[in-house]
Amino acid sequence: MEDEKALPDVDKLAAEAKQEINEAVDRFIASIKDNTVDPDHFMTIDKLESNWSKLNDETRKIFVDLVSRTISSIDEGALIERKKGHTAPKV
Repeated sequence: MEDEKALPDVDKLAAEAKQEINEAVDRFIASIKDNTVDPDHFMTIDKLESNWSKLNDETRKIFVDLVSRTISSIDEGALIERKKGHTAPKV
């Protein structure tokens, strides 16, 4: 289909983002588990907030990258040419 040529491989980009997000979440959960086992070395609220902030920053970056890469991979020239073909005045 011609319209699909102008679109990025959204499924591939989404799968990569999903994997990155899963890895970030796994690291966050592992950190929580690792730092809550020993009552003598229990995670502080400050450390928990720091880890949460890091997870938030990582996932935000992944989403921004996903949107940016999706938009950047669109073949604007092909879209413009097709648009011109559809809007050309009828003679």
